[in-house]
Amino acid sequence: MEAAEASNADVLVLVPYGDDLVRALHVAFGIGLKVKVQIVLPNITLGIAQAVGATILEVVISTTPWKDMSTPC
Repeated sequence: MEAAEASNADVLVLVPYGDDLVRALHVAFGIGLKVKVQIVLPNITLGIAQAVGATILEVVISTTPWKDMSTPC
């Protein structure tokens, strides 16, 4: 996170999952990255979102896993 903070990046893509992602987001929020870069999460679940909280996620771009319902299980 320190490297991201020190960089001139516009976007930070975080790819950890589960508790690791929750911790990473709390650290990013704690050091103020949320206001310096656009944070993108390619895969987040409802449980992760609830663990992180709305305050941290309010400006984060994320996607959720999905299942193609047109094909049988």
